[in-house]
Amino acid sequence: MKPLAIAPAAENEAPPAGTRPPATREAVVAQWPRRRSSKWAITFRLLFHSPVGATGAIITALFLVLCAVGPFLAPYDPFNVDMSSVSLPPSLAHPFGTDLLGRDILSRLMTGAYISLASGLIIVGVGMTIGVAIGALSGYYSRTVGPWLMRLPDIFLAFPTLVLAIALAVTFGPSLTNALLAMSLVYWPSYARLMYGETLAITQLDYVRFARTLNQSDLKIIRTHVLPNAISPVIVQASLDFGDAILLAAVLGFLGLGAQPPSPEWGAMVAQGRNYVFNYWWMSIIPGTTIFLVTLGFNFLGDGIRDALDPRIRRESAAVHG
Repeated sequence: MKPLAIAPAAENEAPPAGTRPPATREAVVAQWPRRRSSKWAITFRLLFHSPVGATGAIITALFLVLCAVGPFLAPYDPFNVDMSSVSLPPSLAHPFGTDLLGRDILSRLMTGAYISLASGLIIVGVGMTIGVAIGALSGYYSRTVGPWLMRLPDIFLAFPTLVLAIALAVTFGPSLTNALLAMSLVYWPSYARLMYGETLAITQLDYVRFARTLNQSDLKIIRTHVLPNAISPVIVQASLDFGDAILLAAVLGFLGLGAQPPSPEWGAMVAQGRNYVFNYWWMSIIPGTTIFLVTLGFNFLGDGIRDALDPRIRRESAAVHG
């Protein structure tokens, strides 16, 4: 008995009815489970994908490194007066030159970097803390004390920022502490208004109403439900304000209302050489350029963080990268 011969199927012959066609490699790979990126991973990827955000992050990182190691790596004592080295131009011995008292400008810039960093942190930190607290309370109690509390930031916002900061600094007296206090009082109203609007929108959502039906305290609802969901725009605003705060601190130092001599504050260094800018340009131009670069870096970083936290951009990135 001869074995039955099975004829080979035609190349283009359709598979019998009721059977599934063989899966291709592309179809199998497409069905593999992809690892979802975390929120922080998406944020950093979007931040460094943007040329503006990446540039700002690099400048900011260099500035933070300078603040950390600058006082220890300064080639000269920033407070040492050397009358034999007065007003020397940039050279190998003094890359950024010396000032009217023979002090090395590079050493003073490296030592004074932490003053600018501390100024930005204190101004933005205090202003954000006060503004977030008042804005959250005003938004949550919008039918009782909220409208009355929000009249406070309206009063502060009625004056130009720089004019109000100068007026408060003059009232408190010329010192770095008083200047920081004055600038903090200038910055908090913008955070209060931002937090007020976010809180108004969040308190109308279902999960906040459900928390109220469970008899949770108002403080717990604000702490666990309102603040975590409303803080993202505040963080973006803080990142944008950081560079402006450093610049405003330098302006008050330039006017003699901030850090006092012999402090190596950058604004005060610009003021010390402003009368000699045509003859000894390095005394004012180099500190001024440093302030410009640091402010520009923080502004770029703030723009990058704003784009990275944008919900539409995050959804597109998550759809592409998983």
